[in-house]
Amino acid sequence: MPEEIRNGRYAGQLFLFTTLVAISIFLLKYILQVSFIHDTIWYILLYVLFQTLFSFWIIGLGIQKSQESFIKYTMTATIIRLTLSLLIIFVALQLGINHRLSFVLNFLITYFIFLIFELISLLANLRANSK
Repeated sequence: MPEEIRNGRYAGQLFLFTTLVAISIFLLKYILQVSFIHDTIWYILLYVLFQTLFSFWIIGLGIQKSQESFIKYTMTATIIRLTLSLLIIFVALQLGINHRLSFVLNFLITYFIFLIFELISLLANLRANSK
């Protein structure tokens, strides 16, 4: 199992990152009163947080099995994340959520911010393990 999973380093970094994103959302929504922040942003943030943890768990399984299966597990995690996210957006739109464009943009921006965080973390982990 990767060292980052065993010692909780990734989880700590993820929760710190999530806290920074939450503070940014709070500042935008309540202090600056930016209108495009959807009312469900906190649920979106929690969903993407749990999705990222689940994705890292799947990738950790791939690393644990073998270095060769890492790519397969990473791609599987990414496909699951994307599929579930698109399904949630589709269901929300079908249920008639208010401010549809705002919801979709908030969801996608949050999704991509966390995806970038995950990629940066994975690249740092790969660099450390390749030495």
